[in-house]
Amino acid sequence: MAVQFRWVLPILGYGTKRRGFCMQFCPACLADDARPYFRKQWRLAFYTYCPIHQIALHDACPACGAPICHYRRDFGLDLPQAPDMAHCTSCGFNLREAVRRTPDFANEEIRVEFDRMLLSVVNRGQIDFETEYGFFAVLHQLCRVMCMQQNNWRLLRFVNNQIGQEDDWLPGNSHTLEHLRLADRHRLVSLALWLMIDLEPRLTLAWRQRAVRYNSLLKEFSDTPRWYDNVVGKFSDWRKDKVLSSSQIP
Repeated sequence: MAVQFRWVLPILGYGTKRRGFCMQFCPACLADDARPYFRKQWRLAFYTYCPIHQIALHDACPACGAPICHYRRDFGLDLPQAPDMAHCTSCGFNLREAVRRTPDFANEEIRVEFDRMLLSVVNRGQIDFETEYGFFAVLHQLCRVMCMQQNNWRLLRFVNNQIGQEDDWLPGNSHTLEHLRLADRHRLVSLALWLMIDLEPRLTLAWRQRAVRYNSLLKEFSDTPRWYDNVVGKFSDWRKDKVLSSSQIP
């Protein structure tokens, strides 16, 4: 069984076939390149739009819907005959001509934080989170918890309600963020970012309203940052105090 690395979009390859939408692209970036190339950050599940051009990425060829396999451009061809990386290897569509869409955000607070996060990845801005690794680890864990179907997506529904999105949107049929398509990933990461902006009071409110259990917040999360442990640990302490107080009632 293949190992799923945190945040890395899976190839899901079988022989020469590719079922995973593992590579994304920004048509404006490709158009700006003298010699087009694919950025490493386009493989990351949270990197859903280009913070430089402010347009949504694509995770498939807009003409034929096939996964992007830029590394296969010379299959069956002599290298001088191979098209450049900006062309779909399935149908030949020029990816630079893909539609340029503005990404959606529930509010300005989320947009600003999303920009700060993505710009920190491309070294265009200063990240001021306590530790970069811990921030992305906790963000991923919150996305995981919101994808949990066994609790009826209660945390996801809670955040949707808090930011005024009361529609019935739920992420696709996947327990793993990395296996979702781009639109679902963008919205899920946006919801998790809303929690991260003011984590302790917002997560505390979610816990008090029974939108999430403290043990779910730690489930399968082995490398928790200390600051996150301190936040979640309070829920366990409060619960123990409540149980103790109840047991002392005559």
